[in-house]
Amino acid sequence: MRTIKLTHEQIELITHALGIAESEHTNKYKDIIDNLVRVRGNTGAKEQEMIAKYYHVKACEFADLNMDIQKSKFDV
Repeated sequence: MRTIKLTHEQIELITHALGIAESEHTNKYKDIIDNLVRVRGNTGAKEQEMIAKYYHVKACEFADLNMDIQKSKFDV
């Protein structure tokens, strides 16, 4: 376990970056599902949806970490 010191500005930068990462992963997931998976003639849609879900899971992880930081969960 590490303990690090960050300024409020650095924390804001990190939470901003996490918000961007969350948004981009959410958009990528929607894009894959809407434009590549749910199309006419795709017989492997279920398997492809499970693979694409990686982006949704990552978006949730970024969101959870962002909320934990903002709520000072990791403060010592």
